Amino acid sequence: MAITRSILAIVSALFAIVLTVPILVVGLPFLAVAFLTRAFSRLLEPRTVPWQEIIEYYPTLGWKPKANLNTYGLADEVFHLTTD
Repeated sequence: MAITRSILAIVSALFAIVLTVPILVVGLPFLAVAFLTRAFSRLLEPRTVPWQEIIEYYPTLGWKPKANLNTYGLADEVFHLTTD
């Protein structure tokens, strides 16, 4: 009885592996393309600066952009920002 259960467990495990392999074979290329696309886009996109590094507070004037900036910011998309 114990031998029959162990044989049945081995057969069911092999059956599960046989059914899982095609899913992995089909799915892994999609995961690889998604990972490589994200990595490549991070290399091409410029480094963005948060708003706290772009503006500064003056007691008499209020909030004002910092002088001599040439950087990239992020709102809905990346934009180039320069100040004099």
